[in-house]
Amino acid sequence: MAIKKRMVGIVGVGHVGAHVAFNLGMMGIADEVLLCDLKESKVTSEVQDLNDAVMYMPNHVIYKASDYAGLKDCDVIVNAVGDITLCASGSRDGELENSVKQVADYVPKVMAAGFHGLFVSITNPCDVVANLIARKSGLPKGHVMGTGTLLDSSRLIHAISGQTGLDSRGFTAFMLGEHGNSQIVPWSQMTFYGKPLSEMESDPKFRFDKEEIRERTIKGGWVTYS
Repeated sequence: MAIKKRMVGIVGVGHVGAHVAFNLGMMGIADEVLLCDLKESKVTSEVQDLNDAVMYMPNHVIYKASDYAGLKDCDVIVNAVGDITLCASGSRDGELENSVKQVADYVPKVMAAGFHGLFVSITNPCDVVANLIARKSGLPKGHVMGTGTLLDSSRLIHAISGQTGLDSRGFTAFMLGEHGNSQIVPWSQMTFYGKPLSEMESDPKFRFDKEEIRERTIKGGWVTYS
């Protein structure tokens, strides 16, 4: 019996999409990665560059260029379209018009080709775009996911680790809400080695400026952007 290939498609191979493609190979997640972008020369460039790096990856993976219809057999499509320069105002909503236009154009084409896998959307504004993909694709509940505050949660843990000196793998913390300026930190849900923060604050090591941590987390994306 033939073993099914694990196929992942990436739509939008700018800074984020290209990093996703590289890490899919380095982590051994996919057997075949299909890249799709409005700018064909960018796809050609990234496909060659990634295939040149395959010999240094832990598992064999093939990178290919694709059009929208060619993504129909993918298990997962990662939506990474966007134009980061549109966020110069300091709000991820700056990408809204451009993101919506691109997603509304290509998702129906992918679905018409017969795609029935999962969508993972990174594009900003993350929550709005993920909802749009869900509506445009008509896929069942749970088949379209936005990365949401996943990255923000990582930024939160990084900030706390920097203040406390603790290994970031030794505690649990996360952000809630939109991937934007209104997100919040549920401090009551934070645990250090299984114990809630409220039980650890008698130790000076676990006392930190919560407001500063929150601000650093929310604004972390703009440090990266600059």
